[in-house]
Amino acid sequence: MKVLIIGIVASGKTTLARRLSKETNIKNYEIDLIVHDDKNKRKRTNKEQQKIIEKINKQSDWIIEGTLRKNLYNLLELADKIIYLDIPIQVRKRRILLRYIKQKLKIENNAGLSGFLAGFNNWEEVVTNISDSLDVITAGQVPPNPSELLGSARFEKLVEEVGQKYSYVIIDTPPIDVVSDALVIAPHTAGLVLVVKDQVTSTDAIKRTIEAAKFANINILGAVMNGANPKSGRRYGYRKYGKYGYRKYGKYGYGYGYASKPQ
Repeated sequence: MKVLIIGIVASGKTTLARRLSKETNIKNYEIDLIVHDDKNKRKRTNKEQQKIIEKINKQSDWIIEGTLRKNLYNLLELADKIIYLDIPIQVRKRRILLRYIKQKLKIENNAGLSGFLAGFNNWEEVVTNISDSLDVITAGQVPPNPSELLGSARFEKLVEEVGQKYSYVIIDTPPIDVVSDALVIAPHTAGLVLVVKDQVTSTDAIKRTIEAAKFANINILGAVMNGANPKSGRRYGYRKYGKYGYRKYGKYGYGYGYASKPQ
């Protein structure tokens, strides 16, 4: 059987191809490795690519996966089965981000915070060193009871211990108006910093977030606005804040906290 697996970037093509290859004992080929000659660090010519495909196609079975190029459309005719993968944009964005973090920053989301809170690891074991001035603890695997773990004594102890070791501890949480993680975490910190996006975050969403934080007696340290274009000519300030028509806050607003109170 000859199987062609194609789709957009970060749609899960490679994962599916490797799984099928393992289950069927059919050799798997990546389109990127057909197009590019990694050994000589160059892109193969169309003629060279077609020669590789002809060689692969002499086999009775193969699995080829990747993003299809125009010059490789003949694969559509050669394949017995064609699988096209498409996924929601938010899932795709998350996969691309995780791929970047893994490849560029060399961070693996293995045990992470959830591993420590569940009692499987010490917090020192889940720390990844990025540079002399930066360490990271990833979220880890998603547990069935995240809010319960974040409200546990182990999390409170963790914040206390890392606060003694590090000058600053920044805790990145999901949007406050989506899940309650930030409201559970913030009382253990010096306060909350809201991150809003220019032309995206709505003023109504900001108001709801501030009201929720005040109701939970959380200290609001301030806000950071990203995505602003300094060439747009707009003035930014508290008096002009309401003019920018923010919307869909839930996708971008995050709460941050410090382990020790900023001076």
